[in-house]
Amino acid sequence: MRCDIGIMKRSYIVIFIIVLSVFLFAGCGFSEKAKYERQGKKNAIQYIVDKYGFKPSVKNVECQVYNGSPIPFSTSSATGYVYVKMEYNDEIFYVFISGLYQNTDGIDNYQINEVEDAINEKLHDMVPDMIHMDCYLGNMKVSPDDSYYGMMSLKYDGNNLKEVLEDMQMSQIIVSLANSDISGITKELIDETFGSKTEILFVNYKSEEDYKKAENTTYGLTEYALSDGIEKNDAYIVEYKEF
Repeated sequence: MRCDIGIMKRSYIVIFIIVLSVFLFAGCGFSEKAKYERQGKKNAIQYIVDKYGFKPSVKNVECQVYNGSPIPFSTSSATGYVYVKMEYNDEIFYVFISGLYQNTDGIDNYQINEVEDAINEKLHDMVPDMIHMDCYLGNMKVSPDDSYYGMMSLKYDGNNLKEVLEDMQMSQIIVSLANSDISGITKELIDETFGSKTEILFVNYKSEEDYKKAENTTYGLTEYALSDGIEKNDAYIVEYKEF
């Protein structure tokens, strides 16, 4: 009986030490995150001021965390980078930047809608009867409806679309058309307009009705091959070109 009591006491001591260690480690982690968030907030504000010339309001700051431990329920560690939710003229956008030290080396998605509008305009010049466009742009591999979609480092000035797209890690476009002439669209034209890094797929459907009947018209967007799965819609397509 005494042996059992001794074992139980040692077990309680071990459990207490583990719990105490977890709380101490978590406390250090919270302090570290707070430090990154404070510096990251300052960095993000200055980054936007330097890049766009206005001072935004900060709505929220969140540390990027990483947990590579195989141990269940282990504590995640802060990477030192932060996501900063900002607002200017009633427009919400995000900045991703380091909070490790004072710097302005960030990326943001303040201009993503403007860039997509510019792409749309260029495509309409190429193929006036375009019926739809899908894009996947930015420096973070996230879904197009994610808050951090469309992150970019270069400022779009209205004349440097090619340079902005070439600076992105992901630049993919799918153009849907209906019974159009796409014979004049060449690799040289695409490179001149959107840069050599941009992947673009032109899909020429038999009609707009066939486009509506087609299955998953975004195909391999966000993946490695834009035309992935296009064979499923052979019955609705005249031809396609991939660059």
